[in-house]
Amino acid sequence: MAANASNESEEMEIEVYPNPVINYATLAFNIDSPGEANIVIMDITGRVVKQFSLMNLAMGINQVGFDTSELTNGVYYVRIIQNDKIAGKKLVIEK
Repeated sequence: MAANASNESEEMEIEVYPNPVINYATLAFNIDSPGEANIVIMDITGRVVKQFSLMNLAMGINQVGFDTSELTNGVYYVRIIQNDKIAGKKLVIEK
C-alpha cells in the first residue's frame, strides 16, 4: 500500500455514483457496526464545502443521497467517518 497521510481505512467500503455527478449523488458504504457516521465533502485544497451527519445506521450496507447542485465543476473528495474508521472516494462534478 502506498504511503497515505490521511489514515484511510481499508475496512470500510465506499462508493459514490454516478461519478461524474451533475446535481445529485448517492453514497453507498458498508459498516461493521450500527450507529452514526459523519460525511465530509472537501475541495481539492482540503477545504470542507459540505458536511452532514447520519444517525441510526444499520450494520452492513447503507445508502444516502445528497444534493451537489451548489458545488461548482471540479474534483472533490468525499470522506465518511464512523467510530475510528475513515474511508474516502474522489467525486467529480460536471454540469
